[in-house]
Amino acid sequence: MKEKNRTWGKWYLKGLAFLATGIFTSMVAGLSVMAQTELTFTEKLTIEEVRELSEPEKEYEDENGIRYELKHWELQEKEGEEITRTLEKRVEYPKVEAAEEVPEIILADETDPGWILLSGNLYRKNVEITGKQWKEDFSVPVTFYSYGADEYELGDLVIPAGEDQLLEKTAEAGDRILEDLGLSKDDYRITSLVWNGEPFSDENGQICREALALGKRLLQDYEVLYEGEVKWKEPDYYELHVIYQLEEPAKMTEEETTMEIKEDHTEKNDSPVKRQGPFWYLVRTGLMITVAIGILGLFIGLILLVVMKRRSRKDRS
Repeated sequence: MKEKNRTWGKWYLKGLAFLATGIFTSMVAGLSVMAQTELTFTEKLTIEEVRELSEPEKEYEDENGIRYELKHWELQEKEGEEITRTLEKRVEYPKVEAAEEVPEIILADETDPGWILLSGNLYRKNVEITGKQWKEDFSVPVTFYSYGADEYELGDLVIPAGEDQLLEKTAEAGDRILEDLGLSKDDYRITSLVWNGEPFSDENGQICREALALGKRLLQDYEVLYEGEVKWKEPDYYELHVIYQLEEPAKMTEEETTMEIKEDHTEKNDSPVKRQGPFWYLVRTGLMITVAIGILGLFIGLILLVVMKRRSRKDRS
C-alpha cells in the first residue's frame, strides 16, 4: 500500500512540475512580448517612388492586433552597386546572303530601365541555320570588250561565239564568272545574260558592250548564341527607414474608453495605481495569462489530490 501511495505521490509531483514549467514558459513568452516595444521597417525605393512619397502611415497593426504608432522615419540616399555576371543572348538573323557575315561581336543591351551599361561585349559562341531559300533576284554586270569579235576570253577560258550565241555561251560559263567575283557556286547561280545598253567606245577607242548576268542567290536564316562578361551599375536609390513604437493604452478608441468607464465607475478617482504606458499594458496582459494558467494548474492539482486520497482509502479498506 505504501508503494502505491508513493506511486501516486510521484504522479502528483510530476503534475506540479508540469504546472511550474507551464507558468515559467508563459512568463518567458510574456517577457519576449514586452521586449517588442518597437518595430523597424526598411524599404528600397527608386527616385520616382520617392517623388510620390508623402509620409508613412501614422499607425501600424500587426497580425496579432497589436497597434503601433509612428515614432520616426528617414530617407537615406544610396549609390547603386556594380554587378558583373556572364550573360547569354540569342539573336536571329533572317534571310542572310552568303556574301554577308553574321556579326562576331555584339554589345549587350540594358536589362532594366535606368541601369548603366559599363562594359558588355558578347562574343559569337554558336551558329545554327534554321532555314534557307533561293531567291531569283541576283544580278551582276558583265562587260564585253572588242564587241563583235569571233571569240572572247574569260580568264584562261575562251568563249567562241558570234553575236547571236554570245550571251547563251557566256551563261554556260556562269560558274567561272562567279569564281572571278569571289562567290561560291553553292550560294549563287547564273542562269542567263541580257544586254544592258548599246555598244560604246571606251577611253582607248575599243568597242564594248554591257550585259547583266542574272540568276539566284541562297538566303539563310541564322540563330546565333552570344556570350560574354557584362558589367552594369544599378541606378542610385533611397532606403526608407521607419520606426513604430507600441501604442499606449491611453490612446484607445472612444468605444473602448466608454466601455472602460462603465466598468470602472465604482472605482475611486484617487486610485494609487496608475495604469499608464506600454509596460503596464504588457504586464497586465502577461499577468492575466499567468493567472489563468495558474488557476488551471491548481485545478488539475486538486483533481490529482482527490484521486490520490480516494485511491488511498480503497487500499486501506
